[in-house]
Amino acid sequence: MLTNDITIDELTGVYNKSFMFEILEKLIDLEKNDNGQLGIIIAELFDLKGINDLYGFNVGSKVIQQTAMLIQRNIRPTDILARYNANAFGIILPHTDKTKVFEQAEIIEKSINRNVVNNIPLKKNITVKTRIGISIFPDHATEPCSLIEAATKSLSQAKNERNSTSVLFNGEFDRLNKVSL
Repeated sequence: MLTNDITIDELTGVYNKSFMFEILEKLIDLEKNDNGQLGIIIAELFDLKGINDLYGFNVGSKVIQQTAMLIQRNIRPTDILARYNANAFGIILPHTDKTKVFEQAEIIEKSINRNVVNNIPLKKNITVKTRIGISIFPDHATEPCSLIEAATKSLSQAKNERNSTSVLFNGEFDRLNKVSL
């Protein structure tokens, strides 16, 4: 029971950020041994602060919970879903190449962006939007922190683009825009 308290996010029931980093390190080691690839997706909910300000934190919490369940339904059983921070989720996709990771990111993006959170005490329907950053081991980094940082930088780029909401890490972006975690 103690282990669950340490690895599970209390609000969503998915893994927490600490566990995400811990398991990512192990999965990278496995991929190194197999000459494999894995992907990282960071999906941030757009304007959760605005939802909290307008409807209250209970509604914001319900949005986060429903989004976690939605993502969980749209990933493979082998993928790892974690709450990355207050308004973002991290997904680790082991044994997956760049094309499949991007396809999975688009599925997650579309499912979140089409979702309407309902059953809220105020009887309001709230549309949730997301932006997604993607990075691939070993193409973009070979260590957990660097791989997460690459996905986070991609997320920053996705926030700045009007049309594309899923962005794959690009080394050029890294050199032009020094963004840190």
